[in-house]
Amino acid sequence: MSHPSTWRHLPKFMIAALLLCLFAGCGKGLEAQRSTYLEYDADTDEFRHLRLYEGISVSVDSSQPAAKQEEMIQTHYDYLYGLWINRVDVILVPFINDLHVFMGGPPEEDQLLLVGVDEVRKLDLQTRVDEPPSQKSPFSLKGLKIRPGKFYQSASGHLCYYHQNVISGATIDEGLKFMTATTNLSLPKEVDAEEERRKQGGKSGSWSGARSHVDSAWSQVLLSITGMKQHSYENSVLELLDTESLQRIKLDAASSRIRTSRNRSVVAFRARLSVDDVKELMAIHAYAVKRFDLEKLRKLDVLFEGEGRLRERDMFAAAIRIFRLLRLRDLGNGEFEASIDLVAANAVLRDAVHASNARIDYDKKSEPTVADRSVVEMRRRGATIVNGTTSTKIRADFLANTLP
Repeated sequence: MSHPSTWRHLPKFMIAALLLCLFAGCGKGLEAQRSTYLEYDADTDEFRHLRLYEGISVSVDSSQPAAKQEEMIQTHYDYLYGLWINRVDVILVPFINDLHVFMGGPPEEDQLLLVGVDEVRKLDLQTRVDEPPSQKSPFSLKGLKIRPGKFYQSASGHLCYYHQNVISGATIDEGLKFMTATTNLSLPKEVDAEEERRKQGGKSGSWSGARSHVDSAWSQVLLSITGMKQHSYENSVLELLDTESLQRIKLDAASSRIRTSRNRSVVAFRARLSVDDVKELMAIHAYAVKRFDLEKLRKLDVLFEGEGRLRERDMFAAAIRIFRLLRLRDLGNGEFEASIDLVAANAVLRDAVHASNARIDYDKKSEPTVADRSVVEMRRRGATIVNGTTSTKIRADFLANTLP
């Protein structure tokens, strides 16, 4: 199969940018409903990452003349075909898009794209720019595997696609080591800035003030539901800490004592503060877990009317569930550990997205919409679209580790 002339000279970074734009759901262009799954295989020490893209369609500026709209539609479908041709070259990074978009950010954000052996490019998915310079990855990416998926047609006639990545535990460990080293480099400067702020008369924050913020944050759930203005807590965490904690952070960062580790799918962060600050940290975490009551949130369902409000409900509930997955341990002498299970956290996000998208079930028989034009356009260009599968079956095969 030959590549279309408009695609042959397209840089790889743009191929991936367009694919990521599709899968992040950009406002104008290629769009899709996205679901993300993350599983950990203890036998092989690997993370398996699946993304489903359902109802792939094209969105264009309706204010443009009809001829211009059609021109843009065809351009986007040319790109989509090119993405399918080059799908073997794309690695999608877990978590970045999902958490950012779910918490209300725009779907376009930076990503890292693998373009060669241990070579990456940073892409701004919000703005199409010239090809950015490639950079050597700070850690080996040999443990990344791409399992390109297939186009398939849902029972309701929509175009869908799935894509898999497998990430070795060793690669995750190398990434955590790099992140920790970066943190150890930046923290002393941040502590210096906080100490200078205090010397200039800046006031320290208080743990009681932070506890009051927990109360106000819960109250603002109601404020958001009723459309009232919200107020954010703008204090830096460093402002809450006493002088001993700041000195310990600076000393430990300089000696690389602050560290991040992994045990299977659980990532843990260890650091030292003063004994008093660790006690305060443990206390406010326990207080917040108790204060953010999911049962109370369920009782507020009557206030969530319309799809937008239901999405807010899903967001609040997921945020609370993820917060409750965070484990804090006082290790004594001012040392503490914070840990979270990546697979469990991803499952919370996944379930919330499912709840929000429950009204659009692409596995159910229904009248095909304009979205099925994607099927026609891809077949016209020569793409293979498999029959006889569903998103439900793909999810089940992935969970059973039998998805090719």
